[in-house]
Amino acid sequence: YDFLDVDYEDENLKIEKDEKVFIVSIHNPTSQIWLSSPISGAHHFELMHNTNNWIGTRDKNLDLIKVLEKELGSLR
Repeated sequence: YDFLDVDYEDENLKIEKDEKVFIVSIHNPTSQIWLSSPISGAHHFELMHNTNNWIGTRDKNLDLIKVLEKELGSLR
């Protein structure tokens, strides 16, 4: 089985597989979650209180959980 290497350090979640590193971090000044992805690049997400989903600030069609599921799933 192939596993993800996951580490939480300095308020950053680091997910690594096959030398690809994803960084998920909380950006307190803007109340956003930032994602650095080796597949799709950098994204900022804000909480939509009516749905409790984290949605992209530049592309409202992006959902943080769906992006992570798709991109991490593609590393199988």
